[in-house]
Amino acid sequence: MVGDVLVDANVWLDILTADVRWLKTHCRQAACELGTLGMRADDIRKLQDAVPFRPFSLVLADGRAFRVPHPDFLSVSPKGTALSLWDEDGSIGSYLDVALVAEVRMSGIRGKRPKRGRG
Repeated sequence: MVGDVLVDANVWLDILTADVRWLKTHCRQAACELGTLGMRADDIRKLQDAVPFRPFSLVLADGRAFRVPHPDFLSVSPKGTALSLWDEDGSIGSYLDVALVAEVRMSGIRGKRPKRGRG
């Protein structure tokens, strides 16, 4: 009796493990296709090529943010799977997987303050 229960528990554990593995694979694939997991390289390229360019930050899933002050500071790999961020001195600053980019934060536009009237 105890042996039968143990076998049944192991069988169920194998089934659940396989189900979890299947869910991780297929849900991640579906989320990528729907654009709900990470950013797509095309979206990042559009921000990079925007006229006029507006500085932005790429925010990763773990909360780290990487500022892109100018389009020349960002390179997208030909396949669109990786990003290179360059430092101001021209050296490579960071190398990121596009799928890890959770969001883009646009930098605020700073304009001139309105003049206050005297009187």
